[in-house]
Amino acid sequence: MTNRNSRQQRGQSPEIADRVIFLGAGLPAIPERLLLAHARGEVLFIAGAGISQPAGLPDFRELVLKVYEHLDAAVHAVVSKIPHSACKPMGR
Repeated sequence: MTNRNSRQQRGQSPEIADRVIFLGAGLPAIPERLLLAHARGEVLFIAGAGISQPAGLPDFRELVLKVYEHLDAAVHAVVSKIPHSACKPMGR
């Protein structure tokens, strides 16, 4: 089955499947078909700190600390003492 045939079976015209949506200056374009699939609950977008931090969201370390703060106070007490600089990715 070709891509075009699978699109037609899902009720998408080739034009919709090929369009991209621009979310703003400096941001990547997202294919419209992915956004539509997300709206139908068929796709989950997962972004790393390279996207989340500029948006004001916590980095991975902060997320881990918040999880342990709620799940295990003893572990939280230990990991919260690890300096932020020790958690930077290798090569940076």
